[in-house]
Amino acid sequence: MNLPGFCLADLSSNMTSICYVTGSLYPVQSFADWPLEVWARAGADAARGDKVTVLWLVASREMDGETPRRLYRERGVELVTSAELEPYLAVDEIFGRDPALRLYPALRKLHHERTFDRIELPAGEGLSLRVIQASIAGSGFDNTVITLHLGKFGEWNRWRKRRLSLTKEDIKRDFAERESVEGAENVRASSAALMTFAAEIGWEVSHGLPAAPPVFSSGVGEGGAAPQLPCFVGEKSEEWADFLALLGARSSLPRWLAAFTEKLDETERARLQKAVRSGGGAVELLAPRRWDTLPAALREKGAIVVHSSGLADARLRWLAAEKVAFVFARETMDEIPALTEFSSLAFEVSDSASIIRALTSARSFSDWSMIFNALQQTVVSPHPPVPPRSRATATPRVLITVSHYNLGRLMEETLEALAVQDYPAVDVLVVDDGSTDAAALEAFRAMKEEFPAFEFVERPHEGYWSPRNFAIQQCAAPYIIVVDGDNLPVPQMASRFVEAMERNAGMAAFSSYIAAFAETREAARAGQFEGAHTPLGGDPVSGYFENVYGDTNSIFRIEAIRAIGGFRENFRCSFGDWEIFHRLVGEGHRLGVVPEVLLHYRRRRAGMIRQSPLYPNYFALFQTIAPGPALRSADRRRLGHALHGLALAR
Repeated sequence: MNLPGFCLADLSSNMTSICYVTGSLYPVQSFADWPLEVWARAGADAARGDKVTVLWLVASREMDGETPRRLYRERGVELVTSAELEPYLAVDEIFGRDPALRLYPALRKLHHERTFDRIELPAGEGLSLRVIQASIAGSGFDNTVITLHLGKFGEWNRWRKRRLSLTKEDIKRDFAERESVEGAENVRASSAALMTFAAEIGWEVSHGLPAAPPVFSSGVGEGGAAPQLPCFVGEKSEEWADFLALLGARSSLPRWLAAFTEKLDETERARLQKAVRSGGGAVELLAPRRWDTLPAALREKGAIVVHSSGLADARLRWLAAEKVAFVFARETMDEIPALTEFSSLAFEVSDSASIIRALTSARSFSDWSMIFNALQQTVVSPHPPVPPRSRATATPRVLITVSHYNLGRLMEETLEALAVQDYPAVDVLVVDDGSTDAAALEAFRAMKEEFPAFEFVERPHEGYWSPRNFAIQQCAAPYIIVVDGDNLPVPQMASRFVEAMERNAGMAAFSSYIAAFAETREAARAGQFEGAHTPLGGDPVSGYFENVYGDTNSIFRIEAIRAIGGFRENFRCSFGDWEIFHRLVGEGHRLGVVPEVLLHYRRRRAGMIRQSPLYPNYFALFQTIAPGPALRSADRRRLGHALHGLALAR
């Protein structure tokens, strides 16, 4: 199915290779806003002669891609599934099933093969977070314009439904969506209302631009017979609750049509039957195998679609392009003033009686071609996209500090890893924190001869965090990297960290992914990892519930870590990394993430975390952390919502 005249202003006259990324696919899977945009815009780009690829992030390798591949090929677009690109075994075992974690390596591999001039991907569900983190840190996508599409996001959806965050995952997704949008150089929204709302809740979106609206060709034609059947149509996960509420409102329109892609499970079927009995109506279920077959079925049944999103989004224009009658939320008139003429077809989203009145008016509406033509808009080209980020060229010195306490020869493996760092301006300071084991002290002193380029210092035992503070005091470089004496940094650790800092003067620190191995380094060399930690970033709200920041094996801007007083030396807890990052972001400093494994973390049975009881660690931590004085107003609001939401979810 082609959408008549569905196109955007040409923003890519000098670009020949374009990639659209989507987690769900129209017309075989989803009727959501972004999949519709991808279908329309990818086809329009291909028609102009651009080379267009759509990357579809699939849930499993068994996902059938032949039908959608054929449909996109017919539009001149190549469809690639992430299953063709991901190292599935490693991703499954180490990183789990997080779609954002799966997308980044797949997109990076595809970009390496094809070198895209422009990549467009959605911000919803935090899907683009790792890609944006990579772009910020310099881990990929240089000389490529990355554009984020802001559709309906978590806080917007909950505001519309008048509910609070209920889970830790809600809270983390909210941060991931905001961090993606604020970190992107180029942002388009499917609706001006989304940008306005994002700014109202404290997002920094001055660089965002509403997408130019699609243009519809003239001569839409007459609307045909008057529609009669009210219909909810779309993604079941989004519209289902609204539909059930309307059914139970004892409407004066007893017969309804529901068009959803997914089959109903037993619980949903029981809820539907209950709503039908309560409202005294009847429901006909329509589950199209493909969304492009739906318009003909809707026209044949004389359906009036309830477009309840309140946005002038791709769905609304899809309905108009396909000549399907609809009623719309009153807020939509704010974005499309031409619809004010048809205000009798508008309703208040939370008012079922208002929806019934709009549907009753629609049943007597005579000339639907008027409203279809009213949606024709003049395209206003946005400002040109921001140029892509370029790589840093300076090579400032960086100090790597290593702490040692009764580690013996384990630290030798760490120092060997530091000796082969590929960054040319590294200084290494090794600090012994008053080791008491004679063999460990002997090994420490032997390493002075083995690594003459490194500086070794012996100090009295003053606590686990004291050697790090000593290094912070001695550091003459602009950056310091903290390394534990039993872990194994990868050769590119320092270069990746310094690149990230040099590109981002506003960042106080960068952490990275870490992969954990058991005891001996042979396991790490063989790629036998037990798990991974993939930090979310500097979210002080999620940071109250878990360490989303990263490991102390991170890079810090020296003036930033000095400004907060370094590590708490009297902090008798193994969560010092969690505490210092939480204090850093609470003081208004920004934390980034390099989305690559830069450290192999040794899980020792004799390690500090395994040897210390869990509850006392948490008790010590929560006695210490508190809202920082520089906490953003948006984060103070999120924290309040999170605490109330978690309490209500008990």
